[in-house]
Amino acid sequence: MIYREYLNFDTVKRFTDITEQVKGVVDRSGIHNGVCSVFSCHTTCGVKILENELLSLADIMTFLEKTVPEGDGVVYQHDRIGLRNVPVDERVNAASHVRMLFFPSSESIPLVDGGLLLGCWQTVFLVEMDYGVPFRSRRLCVTVTGEGVC
Repeated sequence: MIYREYLNFDTVKRFTDITEQVKGVVDRSGIHNGVCSVFSCHTTCGVKILENELLSLADIMTFLEKTVPEGDGVVYQHDRIGLRNVPVDERVNAASHVRMLFFPSSESIPLVDGGLLLGCWQTVFLVEMDYGVPFRSRRLCVTVTGEGVC
């Protein structure tokens, strides 16, 4: 049995806890044992299982900012809009693309007895690297595969 649903989010921060929305899809699927896959349909926004602790998330952002800086004269080839075949008002977001190298586009979570098999501190996050004003509209595909109740 396969069940698929799309979730839409307007990202207003880097890390958005989407665990409850994913659980809602699992509940609506009627599938009790199998796998739940959460996939981002974007190149600068991913899905990651992390601890939902503010200082840990801040540490991750500090690491990314040091590893893949923005501004201060840093020039990325992707940001050279005039050399690319894109509209002149295209977002300048090369750092967002490079930062996504540290995050997957999807996560697969085992489904046991109708629930996500997450550890005590595990939270499913939508991770937004192309953070801008006022927000980005994002679409995630949640697919639940497995067996329902007989």
